[in-house]
Amino acid sequence: MSKWTPIVVLIVLAAALVLGCSQEQAETEVPPAVEEAVEEAGEMAEGEVAMLDDPVCGMKVAADAELQIEHEGVTYGFCAQGCYDKFVADPAAYIQ
Repeated sequence: MSKWTPIVVLIVLAAALVLGCSQEQAETEVPPAVEEAVEEAGEMAEGEVAMLDDPVCGMKVAADAELQIEHEGVTYGFCAQGCYDKFVADPAAYIQ
């Protein structure tokens, strides 16, 4: 399941409510605007960039982030110099 699936479901449900559709109609009739939103969400999911978790703050960073370090065979990415510096000073504090 893509990370976009819940968003797409919410868009479909919101459109059904806004248009005053009954639940049965919402399951069988999808307005064109909703279909377009679903297609766009699918396109975005296909073009996703690989992400790493910053081990210090938990923020997601691009796998090609400028601030990276390899420690014990694992590559870690960092959102900012401060997180990088904290990790370098004491990696064991941030690795589970």
